Amino acid sequence: MNQTNLLLADLGVAIILILGCVAAGHFIRSKHYWKADSLFEIAAQIGYMAFWGILLSYFFSFNGSNAIYSLASNLLFLTFLLPFLGLTWVAEWPAEATRRWDDRNICNPWPGLLAFVASMTLLGAGAYFACLNSAQAIYAPYWGFGVGFIAFVVLMFMAASSGKFLGSA
Repeated sequence: MNQTNLLLADLGVAIILILGCVAAGHFIRSKHYWKADSLFEIAAQIGYMAFWGILLSYFFSFNGSNAIYSLASNLLFLTFLLPFLGLTWVAEWPAEATRRWDDRNICNPWPGLLAFVASMTLLGAGAYFACLNSAQAIYAPYWGFGVGFIAFVVLMFMAASSGKFLGSA
């Protein structure tokens, strides 16, 4: 499978997922308004995720010697925003009390930061495989480590500021 066929397959899957979410949202809109809005938001995020994944795959994943590295980096570039998609689905539930902004409840930032860490880890792995597949294979550890290090720093910041780091209460 060459680059054009793979990118067209990625685009086709994204279009089918977007149309499915929009159709399901219109179908359940009369009974569950909040679920329909969540489905419309998820359709928009799938479109955003597919756009960036296809763009990154087009520029960095292909024209190398190893098809396995091309496919791995393509899949990782397409799914690196998937943690934010899951976060949107969970955070929009009406029973989620921490999503309100008022004097009594302040929005909890930790789920968003965890989604960021997971996203950066997937992006770092995609960059690593893309570099292994190119003429710049000697830079692959640096790109993978660089993006992974950013995710690690954010994770350590989260642990330190949550009060559970080094046994502090």
